[in-house]
Amino acid sequence: MPILIFGLLMFTSSMLIAEPLRFAQITNSPDQIVGAAVLKVIYAKAGVPIEIIPLSGKRALLESSQGRLDGEVHRILEIGSIYPSLIKVPTATNYIKQTIFSKNKEAIVDGCESLRGKLVGRARGVRHAEICTQGIDNVAVFPDSNSLMKSLDRDIVDYAITSNLNGLVQLEKLGISSVIALKPTLGKRLLFHYLHKKHEYLIPELESIISAMTKSGELDLIRQQQIQNILAHTHK
Repeated sequence: MPILIFGLLMFTSSMLIAEPLRFAQITNSPDQIVGAAVLKVIYAKAGVPIEIIPLSGKRALLESSQGRLDGEVHRILEIGSIYPSLIKVPTATNYIKQTIFSKNKEAIVDGCESLRGKLVGRARGVRHAEICTQGIDNVAVFPDSNSLMKSLDRDIVDYAITSNLNGLVQLEKLGISSVIALKPTLGKRLLFHYLHKKHEYLIPELESIISAMTKSGELDLIRQQQIQNILAHTHK
């Protein structure tokens, strides 16, 4: 009997995983690259192999919510209520600074409401931008953040909403100097790792790991290292 009990205690959720879990990552998004790097460390600690699958934002949610993929690298808090089949791990793994970009250096930013009556662009499937532009009549939707920033440079839209890091990296890659990040930012949005409900049993173990990494400062250190790495390669 003691041997059986010991065996049960040694049984972990990782032993239930036969093949790598596959998580959606939004393509061409520096924030998601950072999130994927953090996620790899988290799952390595859990002893669970994973794969990162780059997809457009809209396609990513379709695949993960229907269970063809095992979850999302990270998404905002509201995703759980929009897609009930996706269950979040309670402690955030990343965050963004939601930012408006424009050529108009004199523009005054006062929350999402300040975009009303203006021609605004956002990337498809980026939910924080969708929520911010709800109720705004003139919204143009682009395939990704790269084309979003090109649209600003070409005067297709007057304002664009994305994360601060994402926008700055795209502008640097494209060599666009006419567009700036308006200040102040719209605020900090926490990002959470989401699992399809069929893997809900993993959440207690993942939460324990993420919580410990947050308290020790390891999670933020990984995040900062990844951001520095992205910026260094962008400037080359």
